[in-house]
Amino acid sequence: MLSFQHFVSLNFSLSAILIAAISSSAALPVGSLNASDIGSTIWNTSLGYAPDDFTVAPSRSTGAELEKYPCLMQALTALGYVASQDFDQSMPPVSFGGPYLSLDVEGPIEKSSIEGKYAVWGLYVVMGYMLGQKDFRARAFYLQWQGDLVGVIRFNELDQMNIVANTKNGLDRSIQQIDTSALSNPTAISINSTIGGTFVDGDLTYNIEFSGQDLTETRVFMTVCAALVEVAPEPASTAIQDFEPDSSRFRTELELKDPFSRTSPPFLTYQQMIKILVQIPAFCLGAGERWGGVYMSAYVNHIVVAMGFLLGVRRLGISASNSSDVSAS
Repeated sequence: MLSFQHFVSLNFSLSAILIAAISSSAALPVGSLNASDIGSTIWNTSLGYAPDDFTVAPSRSTGAELEKYPCLMQALTALGYVASQDFDQSMPPVSFGGPYLSLDVEGPIEKSSIEGKYAVWGLYVVMGYMLGQKDFRARAFYLQWQGDLVGVIRFNELDQMNIVANTKNGLDRSIQQIDTSALSNPTAISINSTIGGTFVDGDLTYNIEFSGQDLTETRVFMTVCAALVEVAPEPASTAIQDFEPDSSRFRTELELKDPFSRTSPPFLTYQQMIKILVQIPAFCLGAGERWGGVYMSAYVNHIVVAMGFLLGVRRLGISASNSSDVSAS
């Protein structure tokens, strides 16, 4: 079996995003939705960053236990992708595949379109649920707006036998691959698990370095996810100069700024910043599951365009790594 570090480096490219889901043993199919499968208590967005009228209900029916980190990274990759799409418009259904599981994001009818904002809010809430409840299972999550079903997120355990059979039968030819340029997999040109790493993605080069401050995995993941929710309404190609999302709910601070407040190109775009944000938890995992604060710097065509950090906010007498995490109840 692949090590997870190897899995992160090889299998979280968005070349795995497909219009239709790979055949797998899934949670309840969208087309057979019935009220009895929706949990008796709809789990609300107590984590904030999404409107109160938006709720998520995990299905009663569940499948196999899934590996934690593939689950989280698949959902984070999906959130990074949908955050780079049009927030207020419908987007085609998408599936994110890997060697362990697949994740489907689609509308209320199987393989139907979903509004970008519902996909963004839904993935954010699902991340909080999984981390807060320590619940990583093959299941569906039903997304609702003012009580109406508006989308479904499904975690599926991949059936390796079915994948091989479908490939031999040519069924994969009907799966249309969508444009993956919005969030491609960077090339790591230098990684030191005790210091940091340098990554290259086209004309973007960025560094992530450990600050020496310990954090928990939940605070790192959820700070990044909250930042992606805040970024999502902005056009992906828009240049940024100052980005300081409110992550106080997780007792962290995140900041990316142009240190020179330049008025002419090159600039860091929101799309490029999404790539950097998604890479932070992947970098921590690749460094041996070392969860901590980081410093960041970004360059476009070798010109510095942003510098920043993700750091914990300490409470008096409580370290950043020991303070309480999110609650998903």
